[in-house]
Amino acid sequence: TAAELGDPVAMFTRADWHTRGKAGPVDDAAAFHLYEKAAEIGLPRAQFNTGTAYLNGKGTVRDFDKAAEFLRLAAERGMAEACVNLSEMCRLGMGMPDGEPRRDEARQWLEKAVGVGNEKAVEMATNLLTVMDAEEEAVAQEEARLKKEAEEAEAAKGGR
Repeated sequence: TAAELGDPVAMFTRADWHTRGKAGPVDDAAAFHLYEKAAEIGLPRAQFNTGTAYLNGKGTVRDFDKAAEFLRLAAERGMAEACVNLSEMCRLGMGMPDGEPRRDEARQWLEKAVGVGNEKAVEMATNLLTVMDAEEEAVAQEEARLKKEAEEAEAAKGGR
């Protein structure tokens, strides 16, 4: 078959059949294997599905580093859904080399998703940007409160 001969679109189609039970019983592991092969050849939708499988542990073991790797490949090729998922991983530090959140990178991926124009991704990106703005505002307020408390404590010491 074309999938066996290395056609990434045929591999993707065959993988999709496995996830939907159109090639016999649902077989997430077989689907993952084909998605990953098509992803390695460079098919963006397969890169997205491979990254999502690693993220959720569907058909393979959960691996945030691999999830970020494959989602990044798809996002770099302009896949809006991958941009949104990768953004959330960056925001939470999942699959990042140091494990630390990367809020600026998260925002960049969301902005790219909006620029691509996929309606669902734009809605998701807009919602996440709102969440990020609220989180940043809460952090700023907490930092201001702590600074004020420290200043008041220092002033109280000086008044003794």
